[in-house]
Amino acid sequence: MTENAIVVQGLRKRFGEVVALDGIDFEVERYLHHQGESFLRRFDADTYLYLSRVMDYWDPFGDPAVVAEALRQVTTRFLVLSFDTDWRFPTAHSLDLVRNLAAHRVPVTFREIASPWGHDSFLLEVPEYHRTVRAFLRRMEDEAVGGARAAPAPGDRPAPDGRAA
Repeated sequence: MTENAIVVQGLRKRFGEVVALDGIDFEVERYLHHQGESFLRRFDADTYLYLSRVMDYWDPFGDPAVVAEALRQVTTRFLVLSFDTDWRFPTAHSLDLVRNLAAHRVPVTFREIASPWGHDSFLLEVPEYHRTVRAFLRRMEDEAVGGARAAPAPGDRPAPDGRAA
């Protein structure tokens, strides 16, 4: 099987094939076209280019000395989430953030979440994503007020240590 055939097969599996006369082969194309039109109505066309460039070159750990000093002062706990289908910021990128934070003894929690919608997953209703964020925020609230909640929210699953995951 050719590389192109493998890619097409993956797209069909992930996004479903559409039989249409408007030149759209996959349902995701219709979604992307809609999002592109919506973006252009709100922003100048060059905005996407600038945003993409910033995302491509952003390196939060670029200067180790500056980073070490800055992270020594951090009192925030981090939740780093990754979607298993995100091609823009893959899990490896998120794990690099986690490793750097942990290396500086910054409290960090990581979770990779399965979702068929790639980078846009955080914009959509992905139940595991919402449960994870909700549980993390509750844990932070509990630590801040020094107590525990009476009962977990519907859908929260306890972690092995008995706390909401």
